[in-house]
Amino acid sequence: MFKPKDSNGIRKIKKKNSKKRNIMKTLLVSFVYPKIKQYLKDFFISLSSQTSEEYDIIILSDKFNEDLEKYGYDGKILYNLDELNIFEARKLIIDYSIEHNYDLLIFADADDVMAKNRVEIIIKSYEDNVSFFYNDLYLLFNQNIDFFKGKLPNRISDLEKIKDYNFLGMSHTALNIKKEKKILKKMPITKKMIAFDWYIHSYILSKGGCGKKVNSKTYYRTYDDNIAGFTNYLTEKKLGIGLMVKKYHYDFMKQFNEIYKGLLDKIMILEEKLNNPQFKERYIRYINSKYSDSVFWWENIKTLDKFEKDAFEDWQ
Repeated sequence: MFKPKDSNGIRKIKKKNSKKRNIMKTLLVSFVYPKIKQYLKDFFISLSSQTSEEYDIIILSDKFNEDLEKYGYDGKILYNLDELNIFEARKLIIDYSIEHNYDLLIFADADDVMAKNRVEIIIKSYEDNVSFFYNDLYLLFNQNIDFFKGKLPNRISDLEKIKDYNFLGMSHTALNIKKEKKILKKMPITKKMIAFDWYIHSYILSKGGCGKKVNSKTYYRTYDDNIAGFTNYLTEKKLGIGLMVKKYHYDFMKQFNEIYKGLLDKIMILEEKLNNPQFKERYIRYINSKYSDSVFWWENIKTLDKFEKDAFEDWQ
């Protein structure tokens, strides 16, 4: 379980001089852990700078033993005492938001930075019939660079746009708890998966949900411990991670939609081929020469059926 820091409850911030308070109940959640210690001040500055104050905040602490007040945060903290994994911890907070009758759950990664109007824009853009919301992702080290190079779709309503790759991360998405609480309650989780963000949005889409882009930004930090990082250049390490992400994702998602059975078969064939070091070297070289414009997460992990017919004829 997660144990609260104290008995004061969630910090409720009321907007000053507001004639009419937004009646939608909103919760923002983020996770802190030792590896992102050096980035926390930046995150909490962006949190305290939000133009909207009509929302609640929970920070989930995973083995972070320092006082967050010195990093600029004095609100509600929950501690991961039972060592829940990433999936279990995120499912717990989703269940918490359902049990406490929240309408909207906004995710924010504590190693990134939010635009000042992010929370306000998400709340203003809320639609009853939209399952989740997402905003643009720009690079933190150069805030003029759009991470997805203008390719982020304005709407998503089926699995086709997200089955081969992902563009919905926990740093720039929000869930319509009010609309999807029934399916979210029943959402199964597993320890054998890596990309929770890809899974939860795929799961919602598989149940007939839809998503909408809103006009704000999250500034995305890229560094060595960031699993996804840049997506336009493949290395042996990133190939190994990408294969594992896709294999686990497809294997778990096949229970919701049969298209994933075929996707899993194809990724398994690729994995077997890549056991040959020479094939792996040529595969990486080919990917980097043909798919350098890949911008979505895992987009450049291509199964062999995606290549030109003669691409690997002399490699067999």
